[in-house]
Amino acid sequence: MVLWHLLGSLTAPSHSNPEAVSSHSGVTQGLAEQLKNAGPLNADDHIMLQRLSDINFLASVREAYHREAVVVERAMAAAALRERMIKIRISAEAKLRRRLQEKHEKTAREQTSRQRWGKRKHEELKSKLQQSLKKHENRVSCSIAEHIAEGTNAAEQQQEDSATLLREVVKEAAQVAAQRIQEAEEESHRIQEEAAQAAAQEACLERIRQEHCERLAQLEAQRQQETEIRARWEALEHQRQSQQRAREAADKARRAKEAEAAAQRAKEARAAALRATQAQVAQRMREDGAFRKVWDAGQRVREAAEAIRRGRDPEVIRRAREAQETASRSEAAARQAQEEATRRAREEEAARRAREEAARRAREEEATRRAHEEEAARRTEGSQHHEFPHQAASHQMQLFCQVYELKWTELKTNASLDHSVAFHEFPFPMFVCPITDLAEISYERVREFLFFYARPGVENKTRKEILKSEILRWHPDRFDTLIASRMRQEDWPKTKQAAGLVARCITRLMAEG
Repeated sequence: MVLWHLLGSLTAPSHSNPEAVSSHSGVTQGLAEQLKNAGPLNADDHIMLQRLSDINFLASVREAYHREAVVVERAMAAAALRERMIKIRISAEAKLRRRLQEKHEKTAREQTSRQRWGKRKHEELKSKLQQSLKKHENRVSCSIAEHIAEGTNAAEQQQEDSATLLREVVKEAAQVAAQRIQEAEEESHRIQEEAAQAAAQEACLERIRQEHCERLAQLEAQRQQETEIRARWEALEHQRQSQQRAREAADKARRAKEAEAAAQRAKEARAAALRATQAQVAQRMREDGAFRKVWDAGQRVREAAEAIRRGRDPEVIRRAREAQETASRSEAAARQAQEEATRRAREEEAARRAREEAARRAREEEATRRAHEEEAARRTEGSQHHEFPHQAASHQMQLFCQVYELKWTELKTNASLDHSVAFHEFPFPMFVCPITDLAEISYERVREFLFFYARPGVENKTRKEILKSEILRWHPDRFDTLIASRMRQEDWPKTKQAAGLVARCITRLMAEG
């Protein structure tokens, strides 16, 4: 189970944490120590140790790649988003500053207007109070003057009443004035609070301005860092292009060497054909000589028969019979030689055709292998916004292939995986991990994975053999029998549907031949 999760973690996306990659190396080392300490090792243990060693090596390669490429990818991918966010932030801050400035000006105008209004109301109240006091004093004076003649008692009573009335009026006026003053003080206090709020908003705006300046300084530092990273990336890109040109030159030299070898083979084939033609001509000349001997023997037989017919001499008859036997033996030997020459010619022709067929198949296999290599290289370069270094990409794809086979081995042999495998952990024949949607499964991706030139176990297999082994693995009946008990119940329907898509892709490849 630990090995299963380790294999799943090794197929995480390429931007994972390098420290996690280092931890994988520690886990593989621990597993290797456990296997060694468990006792004598059998063949499966040795295979597992070799696979753990390969995984450890690939993890170290991946960690080395992260030290150079991940920072570049993240910085260059986030550059455009960071610039947009900076523009949006600057626009929002400018808009906020305008609103705060307008609100501050409006508050100042309202404060000035309220102060003027309070001052005006205070003056009006004071003026009205003074006028009211003057009118009352005039009325009291008039009343006193009118009632002086009525007598001292009435005058005193009137004076007391007037004083009481005056005190009430003064008291009422004082209350009104106090109320007006309190309202004016409350208005002034409110205006002061609004002024304090405006000052606080101004301080907040100043703090935002300072933070903006600090962010601009940080962004400038980030731009400088990105410039340095871009320079390093350009150096790496230049190095990669140099390596690419060197590989192209090596490929060109190899193709030239192969063309020269093909020309040499063609020359040797022409020389062999010439030798075969010469041998056929010589054989025909020998056959013509044997035919001439047979003709001469037949001529002698005819002459002897003619002599027998004429003279009936026993000696002549004996010589004629000997000549006839000699002619028969010569004719049989010539016929046997002709048959032997014909058989040798057929064997040489069959051998020549077999050699030509083998050479043609070798050329076709070499051309197919080179086409697969070039296609895999082009797809690897075109599948990413910033291409990996060639060696790291090749190791990454080999890692996908090895993890694919190891996971299938675990699915077949590990009985502890009882309804514990999730859909995103299942090994599909594609260089995409993890698979989260059925739309990610395509014919092109399955074909690219199955015929990847560096995939373990397919180096000496033909296209037909590769497809046959894969269709046995993904056949619906065999797949349901083996995998249904391994998958989580909520993920099994989706996994079964995805397996059907993969099986249809393999069937299409088999139909294409």
